[in-house]
Amino acid sequence: MVVMARLPLIRSKYLPYHVTSRSNNQEWFYLPMEELWPLFLSALQIAQLTTDVEIHNFVLMSNHYHILLRTPLENLDQFQWEFARHFTKEVQKATNRVNHIFGGRYKWSMINDHRYFYQVYKYIYLNPVKARVVSEFAQYPYSSWRLKDDTPIDHPTLSDVMVEEFGRLETKQWIDQHYSADQTLSLKRGLRFREFKPAKVRNTRELPQINTPSP
Repeated sequence: MVVMARLPLIRSKYLPYHVTSRSNNQEWFYLPMEELWPLFLSALQIAQLTTDVEIHNFVLMSNHYHILLRTPLENLDQFQWEFARHFTKEVQKATNRVNHIFGGRYKWSMINDHRYFYQVYKYIYLNPVKARVVSEFAQYPYSSWRLKDDTPIDHPTLSDVMVEEFGRLETKQWIDQHYSADQTLSLKRGLRFREFKPAKVRNTRELPQINTPSP
């Protein structure tokens, strides 16, 4: 059996990354979401304080997460190590389990175009809508969108450049314009690349058209 070497991390002070990781065997994280959420936030906060990353947005699902962030110190690997270590420790402590929490190493994709940044930001928030957990993204309680509204505990500091640029109401209205199935699949496949780029779907000659927010 040939084992492929893991490709080296592309480091950047300025370009953002999308990162994601799934639970072991794609099972649930062994805890109800309302108990898992504060552990997730705590691990994010500790990792952020340790590594000085800038977190833009994130969402926690029952068996995976998505985070959009920048690394001014070019240390995505250190941030992910700190986050996974603390999150795993707290989940194991809460569940009395000793097995792995994550099924493998995290996956990352660098975002090298501001138009792509908008699409990945929106893609993250629409995850629970795509999974049919909620009909509107703002209803989902386990995302960074809801932090300022109803999270009574300490949480990571957000650098929400979308809201800063367009305003909270305008950003929400734009995200509420849901992606089509082809658009969602194009973005999902695009995030498999080390440098993100939308991918063609269903043998079409052209990429699905995806609008960017209006200033």
